Amino acid sequence: MGSRVTCLSESTIVGLLEGGLPGDQRAEIEAHLDACASCRRVVVDLTAALTRSSSAAEDHTTDPAQRPDHGAELQLGAMVGRFVALDRIGRGGMGTVYTAYDPELDRNIALK
Repeated sequence: MGSRVTCLSESTIVGLLEGGLPGDQRAEIEAHLDACASCRRVVVDLTAALTRSSSAAEDHTTDPAQRPDHGAELQLGAMVGRFVALDRIGRGGMGTVYTAYDPELDRNIALK
């Protein structure tokens, strides 16, 4: 990508959510997301859709060994209520803190 990112394609957003982008490209895309409400909305909508389909599949799992570990680390793009997890910023004895995006307030927040 050049020094100026245009609005993101769906494949770029999926690559970001799956963690498949190099660090410099990811930083450039995150900077674009900070400035582009339209692209942030697409990220939130796509993440919600992926989370719903993933949750539906997990709900049908009957084997306890196959069920998700709810104490596990959040993945980039995971939905927690209305928040979208962006990055882990710290971990301690009382829990893990993430940077997350709040689409209602249109800003980043800290999420524990």
